Amino acid sequence: DDSKSPKGQTTTLCYIPGSTIRGLIINALSKKDDFNVKKKALFSSDVRYLNAYPLCGEKELIPSPKGFYENKDGSDFQTVLANEGKLSPGVKRAALGDAVTLKDGRITYSTVETGQAARIKKAGRNTDDDKMMFQNQYIEAGQEFEGYICTRDNELARRIADVFGGTVWLGADRDGGYGRCSVA
Repeated sequence: DDSKSPKGQTTTLCYIPGSTIRGLIINALSKKDDFNVKKKALFSSDVRYLNAYPLCGEKELIPSPKGFYENKDGSDFQTVLANEGKLSPGVKRAALGDAVTLKDGRITYSTVETGQAARIKKAGRNTDDDKMMFQNQYIEAGQEFEGYICTRDNELARRIADVFGGTVWLGADRDGGYGRCSVA
């Protein structure tokens, strides 16, 4: 998520974007002899690649709703929906996790586990950027996510499902096993 990342550090999203899944599928299918037959459908609105959000046990989570605020000590929990959108002075956005479940009018929050790695940028030339330190954040291994790919084309759905036989790699950093995913 470059929009929220400070200079020299890359912050990860806490879900797997549908565009990442789309890239994985199109890259895998582009290596097949008959790719040109289904290429138009893969790039059209005939196939929708939805984001994959974390699972908590068997419960599907959704992104955390915004608009909740609290005092710095965690007290005086407020929402912009109450009191015509007016908040008490000095409140900050509440830290409520990355994803939620909703049941019986109750919100349960969950946080995606992330890690960080310090790296050295290897530009390959003698420049100021050569050997510059940077950090990247990643989603820790062992977490489950659930997403959907929607199409009405049964043949294309079968081809897409075949891409997920075994281990797949998502993301740009494959060093040390980062990005390796098992898909059920």
